[in-house]
Amino acid sequence: MNEPAKVLEVCKLVKSYHSLSGDVRVLRGIHFTLFGGDTVSIRGESGCGKTTLLNSLSLLDKPDSGEVFWRDVEYASKGNDRIAKQRAHFIGFIFQFHYLVPELTVLENVLLAVRIGGERVTTAKKRLARDLLTRVGLQKRMDALPFSLSGGEAQRVAIARALINQPPLIIADEPTGNLDEDTAESIFSLLMSLCEEHGTSLILVTHNPNFAQRTRRQFSLHHGKLEEITGT
Repeated sequence: MNEPAKVLEVCKLVKSYHSLSGDVRVLRGIHFTLFGGDTVSIRGESGCGKTTLLNSLSLLDKPDSGEVFWRDVEYASKGNDRIAKQRAHFIGFIFQFHYLVPELTVLENVLLAVRIGGERVTTAKKRLARDLLTRVGLQKRMDALPFSLSGGEAQRVAIARALINQPPLIIADEPTGNLDEDTAESIFSLLMSLCEEHGTSLILVTHNPNFAQRTRRQFSLHHGKLEEITGT
């Protein structure tokens, strides 16, 4: 049986930040490979560098050194414009806060990701957006504005928005962090189900041990090193 294709691979990733007391090395030679359809969780203490790692993997913030391969093409050495153009179609993002545009409807917020990706909003894209919103249970809320949504509904919009460009990878940074326990479970289960349906790889940062253990692979970030947790 053929091994799934590599979606993302990083080699010798190093990232430091400058402070008055000197440089603080946050990432210390990270090696990591993600395959198609894989689900991965990353845990670690607050302030250990989890968001820094996600920003480096997605090249929202370039590492100081190291290589970042998206589908076997190295991008850390490329210009910001080329990175941004590729990222819009390669990665869908879900954050702890939904970041919906308050003046746009639910449907328009999902379609905004298409425009940001440099594409026209075609009839096919509108159909896909409606299909995704129906799949996340918001078929009756497509014309609603964000102020009228519950926290769980807003995160459902964020999930649909992350999937609209049909990226091979979703990066989710504490997507249930602001939600109550029942809503968090609903959102997490929905995200896992949709990634499986679409064959989308997932990198999830979470403090919830139950959610972490339900991904295919689990990692811990500690002292700048990413280590896979085995035997769980």
